[in-house]
Amino acid sequence: MLPFIVNNDKFFDYAVKHSAGGLSPRVKFKDLANYEFLLPPKAEQARLAELLWDMDEVIEKEKVVLEKLNSCLIALEFLYFDNYKKVSLKQVVQKTISGGTPSTKEKDFYKNGTIPWITTKTLNEDYTFFGEKLISNEAVQNSAAKILPKGNILAGTRVGVGKFSINEVDISFSQDINGLFIEKSLANVEYLLFQLNSKVFQKKLEPLLRGTTIKGILKDDLLNLKICLPKIKIQTENAMVITKNKKSIFNLIEKITASQSLQKSLINQIF
Repeated sequence: MLPFIVNNDKFFDYAVKHSAGGLSPRVKFKDLANYEFLLPPKAEQARLAELLWDMDEVIEKEKVVLEKLNSCLIALEFLYFDNYKKVSLKQVVQKTISGGTPSTKEKDFYKNGTIPWITTKTLNEDYTFFGEKLISNEAVQNSAAKILPKGNILAGTRVGVGKFSINEVDISFSQDINGLFIEKSLANVEYLLFQLNSKVFQKKLEPLLRGTTIKGILKDDLLNLKICLPKIKIQTENAMVITKNKKSIFNLIEKITASQSLQKSLINQIF
């Protein structure tokens, strides 16, 4: 039972409360020795310990499966994004638009806004459905902000360089992002997105980063990078396989999180 007794929120709160020191706070064992907790009868302890260790075993097995799924995804990326005919990214990008940040001093730019606006701070998923803020049409008309029609790709080119996402809604964005209009007769957008976010492509970005404090990549350097571009049918089929793999990873992460939360809740309630 001891590992679970010392791995719960109440114990950590107690340890922090009785710690001392500035840069490196520490707690003495003599203080920890005075920690009090509920201790069920011995027979009940055995049953609870068995339950908690069984839950721990389930979580560890799920983590092993998750590791294998992640390894599978990496293998798929090398198979699909490094073994076909290569062309420059610019060959599947009709045009690009740069972003801008409407002045917060202009209240009309944000009042009654209906257009999602985003920065690289929240550009973390394969698909973007929402903005950080809502801006007005007046903001778009009177600032550097522009709108990327849904179904294209947002590309982080500064601060969050290397982040790519399909915008599932018409969206505006900051100057750290470029909007890529994709030629859909040549490229399956999901296949392209998965390729841009793959380890294979991300390695190509590293030598092109510029700047000291804030790293960025020039738009032309990005567009000149090579991508794999098989026939559109193959792109679609490969995108479906990766989508299935990523969905399995997402579902398993949710399952592990739920199991850990349940285990933590039980430990906190017992002790």
